[in-house]
Amino acid sequence: MTEQTPLIWTSKGNLPIDTLQYSTSWEDAPEYMAFTEQYRLGEEIVKSSTHVYSKRPLAFVNSEQGAFG
Repeated sequence: MTEQTPLIWTSKGNLPIDTLQYSTSWEDAPEYMAFTEQYRLGEEIVKSSTHVYSKRPLAFVNSEQGAFG
């Protein structure tokens, strides 16, 4: 069985994940909390994603239900 190198999709196409530098950061603000992860190839960011959790309820969401007639 051959050993396979895991790849990750980036702005430069599929790259071996072990050739990239991985970093994370957190931001905790009064209205939200955000987690960001970045992959770099040298000094260039080739993949970045941020996950945001809102600490406040959404204003346009309500608990009313309707019936189809």
